[in-house]
Amino acid sequence: MSKTVKTVLKQLNQNFEYKSDIDKTIFNGDIEVIQSLHGTEFMPDDFRYNTLMSLVETLLEYSADTIDRLETYRHEIVDGRCSIYTQGLLDWVASNQRRTDYVDQAMRDFDCEDLAKALLHGQRLELSELYDNIVAYVESVVTNE
Repeated sequence: MSKTVKTVLKQLNQNFEYKSDIDKTIFNGDIEVIQSLHGTEFMPDDFRYNTLMSLVETLLEYSADTIDRLETYRHEIVDGRCSIYTQGLLDWVASNQRRTDYVDQAMRDFDCEDLAKALLHGQRLELSELYDNIVAYVESVVTNE
């Protein structure tokens, strides 16, 4: 039986669990799956775990039943996850020194004139990367079934 986009997203969603007692999201699935979604250079990273869980949950709320539909909703979903508060963006970049690479790239790519815009675009770059990882994983499972 071939898997659908929705089926793969539901299976992913079932592997994420939020532990309120420790205020952390954990992944109870195959380590190779989370490494492909999360990226090993940041492991472990709470922002990435929480964002992946949120993105998968959001995709399930949309009628994202094909890979093309996943792409259709990309900007709306990614932009909706970006912090609109400077303190949130500062907390994000301070949580892992590798995040400055996203801010540096944003400054080059978007010609940002102030720190707040650079942080926002930097966070958007990371969120887009995580979204890409989800789409690539879903596509690989759907096409290999």
